[in-house]
Amino acid sequence: AGMPRPDRDAHGVSTPALLRLSASAAIMNAVVPLALCLQVALAGKMAGSSVQAAFGLVVVTCGMGTTVFSFLVDGVVAKVGTAIGARRWDEARGMVRAALVAALLCGGTATAVLLILRAPLFVLFGADRAVTARARAYYAFRASAIPLQCVASSTNGCLGGYGRVHAATALGIARAAAEVVGVAAALASADDGSEADGSDGRRERGAMVGMGVVYAACVATHALVGVTLVACLVPDGARARLGIFGSVHIRGDGEDGYLEVPDAPDGTPDGT
Repeated sequence: AGMPRPDRDAHGVSTPALLRLSASAAIMNAVVPLALCLQVALAGKMAGSSVQAAFGLVVVTCGMGTTVFSFLVDGVVAKVGTAIGARRWDEARGMVRAALVAALLCGGTATAVLLILRAPLFVLFGADRAVTARARAYYAFRASAIPLQCVASSTNGCLGGYGRVHAATALGIARAAAEVVGVAAALASADDGSEADGSDGRRERGAMVGMGVVYAACVATHALVGVTLVACLVPDGARARLGIFGSVHIRGDGEDGYLEVPDAPDGTPDGT
């Protein structure tokens, strides 16, 4: 009674399906740098070269904090995917939980280090006084959001391990589009709300703060929606959700304790 039942829907991945997954993953990886390029262009055209330089400085500096933890995507995809492919649901659930916790811890460490080393890093990059002044406001937002960015990256990895690459790609595209539109709106708002000449720097500082608020909001939304998808979507080949925030036994002989939907009286899964 306690033995796992075979998956009636198990099948190999066809070549067209594999190509679709590969294309989706490629788009997910390409959309972030494309969005950054658009934001750099907008910053230069709408707020001037000093804002553009400050934006680039902060993106490169804080990017080190997220690049170091790229394993939160690659490693999680492999480990979660292996556990799900072997139908080891308890192990997969534990991997997902560990990945989310590790993301918060790694991101928090990166934030602390970057905030402490802000001044030396600016000196290292040779930023002049005007660029440094513009960058400070944005740096605080970008560095503080690294834990949430790591969580978002981790959820992308979990969704990939679930076999739900298209969901991760759609979320990434939506986040990138929202960020570009938000940055354009923040720059336009700063331009309308300050003196036209911007000689006192208030317009530029306002633009950097606005971009920082947009970035933090987009990252937080990405992380929240990503965690929701990981919690609610059914992994490929599973009968129901893993239950990462609690294990609920619908049936006493549920496979490894994951949330299993009982069969209909005629023996077909989910009554279909």
